[in-house]
Amino acid sequence: MIKILLVLSLVIIAFNQGHAQEYKLKGKIFLGQYFAPVGGVHVGFDSTNVTQTDLDGQFELFADEQQINDTLNIFFLNHNNIRIINLPKNRVIDLGTIPIYKYSYEIPLVHFDCGALDFDCKKKRKKFWEKYEKERAAYYDRVDTIIGYFKLSLNGKFYTIDTYSQIIDLAKPIQN
Repeated sequence: MIKILLVLSLVIIAFNQGHAQEYKLKGKIFLGQYFAPVGGVHVGFDSTNVTQTDLDGQFELFADEQQINDTLNIFFLNHNNIRIINLPKNRVIDLGTIPIYKYSYEIPLVHFDCGALDFDCKKKRKKFWEKYEKERAAYYDRVDTIIGYFKLSLNGKFYTIDTYSQIIDLAKPIQN
């Protein structure tokens, strides 16, 4: 009887192990402006399954069946955060090389100490901030244009980053 229970237990364990699919994701992150690998980039699905790139920008992450259906997040402070959706069900998913770009425009620390009737000062302040807003908008337009040139290659198909949402949708390859 004990032998039968032992064999039955081993069959159940083997069956469960065979259906618990694990996926390996790997890739390399680099700074798009400098074409240099970057370490310390967070790559993961949620706060419980996150890894960081090494000094060469390389990462490996293991995911289960539930996580592979979730959004893969790539996060680095002051850079565009990329989200990848609709990952394929390959046992090994090589995302290749993915660029991230500095995506922050510094706010100048200026102070206009304009009195209530100091209209020249108020005019200068208004012109300053209007110029700043134009420069900031132009900066983000330039970065979005550069990001738009990137093409992710996976399984012989190409994908782009939606510059508005920062999402790469692997269900929507681009036409060559």
